[in-house]
Amino acid sequence: MTVKKRDILQEQVRLAIKLIPGMQISSIIVALALSYSVLNIVPGVNIALWLCGIAVVAGTRVLMTMKFEKYKSGPFDGAKWERAYIFSSIFSGIVWGSSAYLILPSGNPGIEVLFVASVAGLSAATTVSHSSLKYGPAAWMTPVLTTYCSRFLFTGDQQAQILGGLLALLLVVLVYYSFKHNNVITNSISLQFVNLELIDEVRNVSKKQEKFVSIVAHDLRSPLTGIKGMIEIAEGKNNESWAEVRENAAAKQITDTIDGLLAMIENLLNHSRLKSGKIAPEKRFVFARNLVESQIAGIIHAAALKKITVNNDVPNDMRIFADPQLIGQVFHNLLLNAVKFTNEGGAITVFRTSPESSDIAVRDNGVGIREEYMADIFSDDVKTTTFGTAGEKGTGLGLPYSHDIMTTHDGDLKAGRAEGGGTVITVCLPHRRPKILLVERPDESADSIKSAVAKIGDVDLAEVDSGRGALEILGKASPNLAIISLDSDKDGAIALIKKIRGIPRFRFLPIIALAKPAGPGDETDKLRVRLLELGVNELLVKPFLESELTKQANFYLR
Repeated sequence: MTVKKRDILQEQVRLAIKLIPGMQISSIIVALALSYSVLNIVPGVNIALWLCGIAVVAGTRVLMTMKFEKYKSGPFDGAKWERAYIFSSIFSGIVWGSSAYLILPSGNPGIEVLFVASVAGLSAATTVSHSSLKYGPAAWMTPVLTTYCSRFLFTGDQQAQILGGLLALLLVVLVYYSFKHNNVITNSISLQFVNLELIDEVRNVSKKQEKFVSIVAHDLRSPLTGIKGMIEIAEGKNNESWAEVRENAAAKQITDTIDGLLAMIENLLNHSRLKSGKIAPEKRFVFARNLVESQIAGIIHAAALKKITVNNDVPNDMRIFADPQLIGQVFHNLLLNAVKFTNEGGAITVFRTSPESSDIAVRDNGVGIREEYMADIFSDDVKTTTFGTAGEKGTGLGLPYSHDIMTTHDGDLKAGRAEGGGTVITVCLPHRRPKILLVERPDESADSIKSAVAKIGDVDLAEVDSGRGALEILGKASPNLAIISLDSDKDGAIALIKKIRGIPRFRFLPIIALAKPAGPGDETDKLRVRLLELGVNELLVKPFLESELTKQANFYLR
């Protein structure tokens, strides 16, 4: 949540200009009192000239305040008004500073102290009341106090010089304090804006919840009313026996309705848990085709009832980095929706959108999504559910829940119209390829190992020939699998495995070790046990089939 500097500046200007009238009244009263105190001491023309300057300052600042009235609420150019305020403060400070030479008599300690006390008091008041703009107080105090300092330091006696020194010190202290006070005011204004944004967010969430509850209540009321009517039939209120109810298939309707309610409640609970963070995705690499196939199995009966063909065109070797259970629910919801809105004899196809992406689309040739619903189908506070082509009912929660799942995966759901009619919804996931670290010195088996890795599919392979090189790779990247050969330097490879397991983020990194037979069968078994104790997941003894390494790698990259 960010607060714009422009908004803060506007509020700072409002605070500063709001205080101008009160400050000008105080300023005029002090000016009249000082003028009266020297009425019979300095020439009247000097007093008149200075009071005219005070009047011009007051009039200018009051006019500025009146002109600003229309900006009490609503946006305005804060920088422009800040400049106007600063310039008027400098002008006012110059006029007040001129009193040190125009009306302050020399050689009168009592009057000097009175004038010093007056300008010091006005400076302190300005610091306290006008610090909403950082340079506001300094713009007024600097010309006033520096003028008085010059008068006392260069044209007065010892007492006057002391007063001049004290005024210089006062200027430094008040400017420093005004800057600190400005920071407090700025932070306070920023906090107010944050609080207002939070209040707006709470109100928006509350409105969404009210709308959501209204939608759910409506969806719950209809089936409950139907169940009540069927129970009344069962109780004989409509002069039918339970046998007649069964013959009329009312019992099946009750069961189907309750199943629908349970599905809605389950979706509600899952949606709530996901929103509150109680469900967190546990991402890993999974074969997308197998995942889609398992979800097709869950809807194939519903598709068969409508004679709908479901095609899985996702490539065999395509992997996605996701929580299989949560992403499985996304595909289940999309497939169920596709069946719901596809006519009898239609077709549904699941496919990868392009060879270089992790996006998978579910396309049907059904009735399509209404234009007025397209923008809101993933929103949980707008009711967009309609009856299917065979009268199927839905909860209206599947797509919003699926969209939230995609958000937790840094992905998205995109809906559109399919060519030739129907709907296509794309599951968009960040493209990630499994990373494999291969530690193997070049020898006759290296090509065989690389060939086996190549058959794993779309992976990033980092090859090194030493433990040092492996550790350099691990310092820069996080592989999903390590394949380490023990042939040329068994002790070095074992030391590398120990170091890998000593790094907290690689404690559970799958490691496949490759080794030639250690000698008699017992020796190889001892090596296997030792490696397992070190945290190696699998030992393959050379020579081995390429397919064996490919199979094991695929297993640990799941």
